[in-house]
Amino acid sequence: MKTKKLVFLSVVAFVFIQCVSLSVFAQEQKTMKNADVMELVKTGLSESIIIAKIKSSQTEFDTSATALVKLKETGVSDTLMLTIIEAKPKTEEVKEPSKAETQKTADMKEAIGKRKVFLITDDEESRIEIVKKFTSKGFSFVDDRKAAELVFELSYSDGTTQSKAGILRGGNENQYKTKLGKLVVKLNRDSTDFLIYAREYDFARAASWASAFGVSATMPSLRDQVKYYFIDDFLKQMKKAGDKIK
Repeated sequence: MKTKKLVFLSVVAFVFIQCVSLSVFAQEQKTMKNADVMELVKTGLSESIIIAKIKSSQTEFDTSATALVKLKETGVSDTLMLTIIEAKPKTEEVKEPSKAETQKTADMKEAIGKRKVFLITDDEESRIEIVKKFTSKGFSFVDDRKAAELVFELSYSDGTTQSKAGILRGGNENQYKTKLGKLVVKLNRDSTDFLIYAREYDFARAASWASAFGVSATMPSLRDQVKYYFIDDFLKQMKKAGDKIK
């Protein structure tokens, strides 16, 4: 009876030591290498535990012929070496912030009645067009962003487009430098941006319409995109939301 009790205590102690060894190792070492496996083998841990550790860890093993010979010489079994060879390096997953985490959205109805605007754009012609049109609709523009209720940001990307002269016939093709615009409107609330409107110029629709007549559409200037597309579309969306714009 006494012998059975001693055997039982010995087993418990052995398992405890294994668990502690594995726990300590896990805290001290993030990336497993050949030396780590050899160290675990020396402590007497079972193959199944070491394999489980390898599969759940980041790894950076040397599987060259010289390294495998050294593993064999230090008592690493063929089963463990196969696991080492098959192990793929694992890296910590970096969670990319979702769009919802980086850009809060708001309903356009929250912008109803708000008229103070802070404008961001590098294109002076577009700035003049935006200020002129929105001022005529009862909006005012401020120089201090903190004093604004809405933030308008007009950006653009550079590109080229082709134009072919003549309807339903061939013609000379020319390439032009173009600017593809994008207008973003946000609520300026407690210095945090709440997106209510974002639109790029829909060049694909215009190009599709033009191709039906045998011509290649030329991208309108950024100023014309603003004048005939962005301003009217934004005002239309605001009226649809219930704003009594002039």
